[in-house]
Amino acid sequence: MKAIILLLLAAVPLGATANQVDPNAAITAFEKKFGVSEGKRRNHTKGLCFAATFTATPEAAQYTVSPIFSGEPISVVGRFSHPGGNLHSEDAKTKVLGMALDFRYNDIHHKMAMLNVPFFSVPTPEAFVEQLTVTPAERGAFKAKYPSVGQFEQSLMEREAGARDYFQQYYNSIHTFYLVNKAKERQPARWIFYSQNMTGLASDSSLDFAQQAAQKLASGPMAMDMIVAFPHESDKLNDPTYQWVTSGERVNFGRLQITGTRRRV
Repeated sequence: MKAIILLLLAAVPLGATANQVDPNAAITAFEKKFGVSEGKRRNHTKGLCFAATFTATPEAAQYTVSPIFSGEPISVVGRFSHPGGNLHSEDAKTKVLGMALDFRYNDIHHKMAMLNVPFFSVPTPEAFVEQLTVTPAERGAFKAKYPSVGQFEQSLMEREAGARDYFQQYYNSIHTFYLVNKAKERQPARWIFYSQNMTGLASDSSLDFAQQAAQKLASGPMAMDMIVAFPHESDKLNDPTYQWVTSGERVNFGRLQITGTRRRV
């Protein structure tokens, strides 16, 4: 119970119970679209786990009472991943990547999930499952129903041919969360894990992303700063398809130091 309470104090997602999807229906939709990789998760099936340490800045403690932002080094287990259920997808062809973090402090597990895109394609869990099941003939009607799908596709078209590697990315929270401070004041926020290695070691296109990660980490840790942003009064709080204007205020909450990879899972 203690761990659950502290997790809620750290970051409370907005609209978390507004939409409900039957888990079995979601899994079935993924299996019908991508098939089944036995013993593997059904979405973001391909990925690479890593070990890291997170150290918060003193400024972070002004916004949240969570002990993971106390300034003490926190052990983190993370995972980079590719969207969809294809365990053998080609690294160089992907434009969307995920990063998940499990902060471990005593009996507390604080988990985050992010994407290297600034907004999501659809607004609700129901729409996401619907997107998995829509047929080519229904695609036009689906995009008319959810204009954000076309906007998302356009943003991907404007990107480079594909991602370069796991490290040269910006990973966004996509959703809005509440931070709760010592005065029990609630502040909506979103964040980006901003890589400090964007202009570092060049990626070797002959290697897959797991090999590239091992090669770069052999030269030292890879760093990402957690940059938290706050909404402008016009920003929508509970719509992940909406990219914030923000208030202009950004606070560095700390640095993630990725030190090594684990087996590819």
